[in-house]
Amino acid sequence: METLEFAPGLQLGIKLIDEQHARFFELMNQLIALDAGSDERAVVAGVIGELVTYVTVHFRTEEELMARFDYPEIQAHQLEHARFAGQVEEFHRRFERGDIGLEDEMMAYLVDWFTTHVRREDPKYVPLFKANGV
Repeated sequence: METLEFAPGLQLGIKLIDEQHARFFELMNQLIALDAGSDERAVVAGVIGELVTYVTVHFRTEEELMARFDYPEIQAHQLEHARFAGQVEEFHRRFERGDIGLEDEMMAYLVDWFTTHVRREDPKYVPLFKANGV
């Protein structure tokens, strides 16, 4: 898998959220680099662990803002977040048990889900967040 770029088309114009989204790409690029040249499962597991933490913190940030500003689609958004977070956690568990490696299929799923979500779902809350000074 090639190195990923947090392209301008993925930026929402909300500094806090854009910085958090950029962190996802940093973590995925770390995994891509490790996949290309590391046999140290502990190092890879550590980065995947950081990804689990990232997902938790980032989704909490978005959802707290949605709740604060009465975002009408919060429940659907939370459900999408919960499904993805569950997949990331399962990936981490399976990797730590030694059941899987850094499969291109799993990496592609993570990137595809995240970029699709940022392009399709996150822009829906942008006007509300900006109207409230975020």
